[in-house]
Amino acid sequence: AIGAPQIVSALSSEFAVAISASDDHTAVVTETGDLFTYGVSEKEVLGHEGIRWQLSPKKVTGVQRVVSVAAAREHTVLLVGTSFPKPSEQLRCLLSTHRVPSDELMPKKFLQRSLQQLCAQQIAQ
Repeated sequence: AIGAPQIVSALSSEFAVAISASDDHTAVVTETGDLFTYGVSEKEVLGHEGIRWQLSPKKVTGVQRVVSVAAAREHTVLLVGTSFPKPSEQLRCLLSTHRVPSDELMPKKFLQRSLQQLCAQQIAQ
């Protein structure tokens, strides 16, 4: 059904580190710093010259070292850097900001429960 979550098989060989979606398009940053976009581009927000409809993710050429992305109706904003934190470092950083020791290895069940509690707290606020 349209509007229901779906697996994006075109990105199955990539590891996404950041995703942002607007009403009309989606932007995905991979662990290698590449940017993929797809959707509708009324104002050329996809970054693919001359393409208004891109139904599956397409790599944006000429863009490298993307760290983060924000998609909105009439623009796509990129944060470009020179290095990427590893997913485990990002997780440690997230946990340390919520007073969970970042230097110890936590059991998966504890970690999962903590992240669920964190999300529930954010929603409640």
